[in-house]
Amino acid sequence: MPLKSLLAKFAVRKAIGVYVSDKEVVVSKVVATSLGPVEVAQLRESYTPDQLGIVLNRLLTPLQSRWKRFPLNIALGLSGQRVFYSTRPIKSSNSDASPEMLLHEVLQSASISVDDMALDVVKSRPDKRPVASIVSCRRKYLAGLLTALGTANVNPFRAEPAPCALLRVAALRNRAPRKAKTVLRMFLNATQGLAVLSVGNFPFVWRYFSLSTGTEANALLSVTRTLQTLSKPCGHERPIDVIVVHGRPDLRELVVSEQLQDGLGIQTTWVEGPALDESVVAFGLALGCLTEGPESFDLSRSLKPRRSLWELFPWGEVAMQTALTICMGLFLANRSSHLDKSYSVVSKAIGEHVWLESLDEQDLEKEKKDLSLKVEAVRKFLGTRVVWTSYVRDIPTRLPKNVSMNGMDGMCDLEVSGKKKESGMKQKKSFILRLSAPLTKEGKMPKEIDDFIGSLRVHPLLNRDFPTVQMRDLTRFQPLANSAPSATFSIFCSPKAEKAAPKPDPEAAH
Repeated sequence: MPLKSLLAKFAVRKAIGVYVSDKEVVVSKVVATSLGPVEVAQLRESYTPDQLGIVLNRLLTPLQSRWKRFPLNIALGLSGQRVFYSTRPIKSSNSDASPEMLLHEVLQSASISVDDMALDVVKSRPDKRPVASIVSCRRKYLAGLLTALGTANVNPFRAEPAPCALLRVAALRNRAPRKAKTVLRMFLNATQGLAVLSVGNFPFVWRYFSLSTGTEANALLSVTRTLQTLSKPCGHERPIDVIVVHGRPDLRELVVSEQLQDGLGIQTTWVEGPALDESVVAFGLALGCLTEGPESFDLSRSLKPRRSLWELFPWGEVAMQTALTICMGLFLANRSSHLDKSYSVVSKAIGEHVWLESLDEQDLEKEKKDLSLKVEAVRKFLGTRVVWTSYVRDIPTRLPKNVSMNGMDGMCDLEVSGKKKESGMKQKKSFILRLSAPLTKEGKMPKEIDDFIGSLRVHPLLNRDFPTVQMRDLTRFQPLANSAPSATFSIFCSPKAEKAAPKPDPEAAH
């Protein structure tokens, strides 16, 4: 099972996107995980206008939360062809104008009543210039959708145009190049396309256009020129940095062809998705509930009742902070209990030594210092001493046959430190074996002697204390003329010699 799917089962933050097209309702349920949003369910069903409420109730009921006190955020999506959208620069004289006044200035028509429109305005500075983006639709149309949602006991969190949801998904899945500020994204399906001109993932203007076989290149060129022309009245005069085409794999060769690139005069790339699809719009609507930002439209703001304090209260954040506080409290309580036990043990031990009460703090510090020096001396002695009893027990068992040991001498001074070390005084440390062995008939040493010396060089005790093994003082011994000759020799074991510091070159000094 993928990790994302596993995390989705335990996710806390959830949202639902509902997109109502002219013929079909698409519902998408999305959860937020540490690895990103995951769509856990998607339902779709055709409807007739008089059956819209029944269809919404049938689709939304199994996806909603079981606890009525904690309803999921549900976003409603409107087709881009059902809304009016425009972006205009704001002058200092009308910076505080109402949304109705801004819409009236944009429409400039006496036949259209602003009171019959549901609208919302988002003010921003996407290109360091204040602009107002106005979105509106027929109030009667939106009220009918909200009434249909009411039959399913749903009060939508937000109602926004479908192009905003598509742009949100495209920005999540396919980020624009870092240096590209103005991006034209084209979402395509089999018969239609949607072009959205955005600055910093904020839409300035969009246009729907039709696609027919054989005229796709002309359609892309035409909509690009149209949006370039419309962007200037919208308060954006920067040229388009890059064009990203989403969907229609069969048009990939056309999009990246040199002919179309030269005709557009702009860097154009093709990506697989998201395409112009109703399921993607529903996913983007739910995604907007999880990543709520200040630049979000809500056409239902004036039509829906105000959200209750229970719905506005950040229950998820409170639960997380409470869990964190409980964990910290348990940790600190455990630490405090451990310290109390340690303190009681020390207090009891001090109480058993009545003589400590008569001592001064300076005397205790002096005694502590003396004990520390003694402990350090013992530790140093035990760490540098040679355990001779181990050698006495082990070395004789390794002697070859006919080889006798005449003596064993060991020396290991205490390690030199302080002024003696600075004066160059070295530690005396050695181990000497005095042995004798009969010679062969040819007057040679037995081969077992070489094997014995070789075994000493890999001896673990000698490798630790005396890694250097040498044979010395080899002499021939024959006490009587008729007796068998023998050889006496010594095996000298010493520590590894330290490398002497290089002497300074007198000529180099000059």
